[in-house]
Amino acid sequence: MGEYIVSSTCAQVECDEAGDIEKVKQAGLKMVRLSPANNAAAAMIESVKVWADARYRVAHALHGRSDVRQEPSKRADSAPRRRPNPKGA
Repeated sequence: MGEYIVSSTCAQVECDEAGDIEKVKQAGLKMVRLSPANNAAAAMIESVKVWADARYRVAHALHGRSDVRQEPSKRADSAPRRRPNPKGA
């Protein structure tokens, strides 16, 4: 009796796996049938991702961080200096 349950369970698992594989194939076919507008949008999104990644890599290489904006220096001697009064007053 134990062998029947095991073989039945294995057969059910194989059937479920075959069904899952078929579902994946069907989903893949749906992805292939996208309209030209959807394909263009997907290509544009991918292009934006590539440019964003390139910008991050260049900024990181140049500045050691991903933010390319220059932050004001926090050093005390970088504060704006006043011109000395020529009259000494």
